Amino acid sequence: MADFSHYSIWYPHGDRKNVKPLHELVEEFKEDFLKNHVLQNVLLNQGYALDPEERPETYFDIADSIWHRSQVSIGLAVLETMIRIATEPQLVCPVYNISLDKEPIEFKTAHGLDAAKVEVLQQDWFAHTDITEKLRELQATLSKSFHEFNLKFILNTMAYAQGLFLESKEEKAIQERITQTWDSNAHRALDNAYYSMGNRFMAAASPIWQEIFSHPYGRLFVLSSEEMHEGVVQERKRLLENYCAKVERESK
Repeated sequence: MADFSHYSIWYPHGDRKNVKPLHELVEEFKEDFLKNHVLQNVLLNQGYALDPEERPETYFDIADSIWHRSQVSIGLAVLETMIRIATEPQLVCPVYNISLDKEPIEFKTAHGLDAAKVEVLQQDWFAHTDITEKLRELQATLSKSFHEFNLKFILNTMAYAQGLFLESKEEKAIQERITQTWDSNAHRALDNAYYSMGNRFMAAASPIWQEIFSHPYGRLFVLSSEEMHEGVVQERKRLLENYCAKVERESK
């Protein structure tokens, strides 16, 4: 069973015992969400089947209106990508110029990165153990924050799913589980608890980020405050463009 003993639950009205069943269902749905297409249809698209390219493969693929969640999502995605580059073996490919000389002009990784620079990045990983420990600490802290914000996301999609007109038995079964477990006071309590806990971990990550960003090697793994802000702005712009394009397609 999901544990919520570490949350500060503000529940001035109703029966407090209604919080636990709803929290357990949120945890279950969050765990199943990425691999359950029917659940995705209900929570993301009013029961209609999502196109293959619209289906999220990770929680990084999901954007919502919570600014702090967007910040954590972008920062964690960059951090985890850079850690993978610095710690995992890379497939290296030779690059030749158009004249097809016998000797390659450079070497690139399979993802198009400069192989020589990646090699230096990987060697320095073992030379800066103080910073690499901080990078792992930052990764763990941001992951906890992201988990809480994703619980909040799932909870609030469940709120909208109750009033949908659904056709399939599988979709109706999901809706029935939500309706039977739902309590509006528990919803408000958990929404506040998830958001507060996400912000708490986000605040805990700040001094770790500052220490990392002050080091030349650590700075390669994290975004600056300005880059983070611009990343969120661009993500929201992309989200709006995708939504407008979808509305236009469906209106034809």
